Amino acid sequence: MAKIKRTSINRKRISWLLEQELSIQLEALQHNLDITRMLVNDILEDEVLSYSGIRYSHDKPNNGRYSRWGFNSGNVKFGDQRIPVEVTRLYDNITRCNKPLNTYEKLREIQSIDDGVLKAVLLGLSTRDYDQVIRNLLDSLVLSHSSVINEFI
Repeated sequence: MAKIKRTSINRKRISWLLEQELSIQLEALQHNLDITRMLVNDILEDEVLSYSGIRYSHDKPNNGRYSRWGFNSGNVKFGDQRIPVEVTRLYDNITRCNKPLNTYEKLREIQSIDDGVLKAVLLGLSTRDYDQVIRNLLDSLVLSHSSVINEFI
């Protein structure tokens, strides 16, 4: 069975995984964080393409205003883990400064519901009273008293 090199997957997109043989696809499924990283890369690359076009192409959208300008290290929270990603830098040739990626900012803002429950418990919400607060947050989320305590611990 072929092995996926961890270092080679940092910039791969999900289309790369779909082109691989079945054994590699199955191995990747065992590493769901790698698949998440590939999906995040796809999301970020779509925004980069909308601003700067295809790499090395002379046909640029926005009249060539934006250029790729290397990568920055970043991360996105998924569940209780942070996934490291390389975020393409976009350079605005008119304002002569970097343009942040909106999708990256939105991905960084995502908080899991568990974080909200944890903060509420830390701020003094009794684990017996969480049900009333949760119902205000979500229409149909079902959490047990023990699952809130376990997450807090």
